[in-house]
Amino acid sequence: MVSIKRQRVLKIEKPVVIVDAREDSLLKDKLKGFGVKVVEKNLDVGDIIVSERVCFERKSFRDFVRSIIDKRLFEQVSKMEKSFEKPLLVIEGFGFEESRVNKNVLLGAIASLISKSNVSIVFTDSLEDTVRLIVGVAKKEQLTNRVALSFVMVKKLIGKKGTKEFILASFPGIGLRTARKLLEKFGSLEKIFSASVPELVKAGLGKKKAVEFKKILKDESK
Repeated sequence: MVSIKRQRVLKIEKPVVIVDAREDSLLKDKLKGFGVKVVEKNLDVGDIIVSERVCFERKSFRDFVRSIIDKRLFEQVSKMEKSFEKPLLVIEGFGFEESRVNKNVLLGAIASLISKSNVSIVFTDSLEDTVRLIVGVAKKEQLTNRVALSFVMVKKLIGKKGTKEFILASFPGIGLRTARKLLEKFGSLEKIFSASVPELVKAGLGKKKAVEFKKILKDESK
């Protein structure tokens, strides 16, 4: 685990999470509904990343059972352990009565995870509860503990182009889609930051958002 103390960290005013692009859109919409900035990317490790330390692997109970049978679960947990200090496995809609797999087998798998790994296992009743958990942890990590997503991690996860999109999308009122439009129009962050309000509006950013964007760039308060 690389310490973030020597890295430049993104200054944020609300939680930012990186969500695997293959996760269902309802999860992403609900996160946005809680005021979270969502960045989508195909992730090799985990499903949701909220800080340098914390990563979530989210599974429905049915997928949890399947991942035990095909042994995919233990490989996924191992990858999270190698990359994050605090990996979490969320099992959504947990219920033995829904499974055709022997109850002792499922309990044995959970016991093995608890005894042989440092992953924390959390059971939630619904997607809503899962989202509330993710948002709560993201706020604690990023806004309270100040353990954010560093530029080093973002660049590693989403590449040079993705990093630019991530930076722009972190501004209030600018989502990932708008960030891509601006980068396509101007070509670089420097040109976007130097652009006038009319130029930003012409590129697809609403006037009110463009004015707010320029105010933030000119704000010298610490």
